[in-house]
This record gives sequence, structure tokens and C-alpha cells, in this order.
Amino acid sequence: MGLIVFLLFIYQLLKCAKQTLTTVDNNASIPPYLRSVALAVYSGLIGTFVSGTFLTQGFVWPIYILSALTIAVSQIASQFEKREEPIS
Repeated sequence: MGLIVFLLFIYQLLKCAKQTLTTVDNNASIPPYLRSVALAVYSGLIGTFVSGTFLTQGFVWPIYILSALTIAVSQIASQFEKREEPIS
């Protein structure tokens, strides 16, 4: 049961990160640095999942830090998406 919940958690994180990248790419009012941050967080997630497949990371916390960053970047991108005019 715990494995299923964890795999659903990973799936939702990847889905959220991918939706954030799509949002950032499709909206011109979002600053370019936010695209870089979203891409970095997505790459970090992929790298952590791949390395976690081959390495034992018993008491290391990068997955939880990256999940918080994924949610934060998604929230920031949605705030910029709601605005009408670009911010310079």
C-alpha cells in the first residue's frame, strides 16, 4: 500500500512539473527566469528519480525538497498566469 502511495506521489509531482513547464512556455507574460527555474526543478526531479533507482538513499531528503520546490514554482507560475500585463 505504501509503495502505491509513493508511486502516485511521484507521478503527481512529474505531472505538476510538466504542466508548469507547459504553462511557462505558452504564456509570454511569465518572466524568462521562471522558465529556467521550472526546467531546473523538472531536471532535478528526473535526476533524483533515476539516481534513486540505482542508489540507496535511506535518510536523504532531496525528493521532499524537490517536491516543495515543484509546488512552489507551480504556484508562482499560476500567479503570473493570472495577471494581464507583463511585469518587467
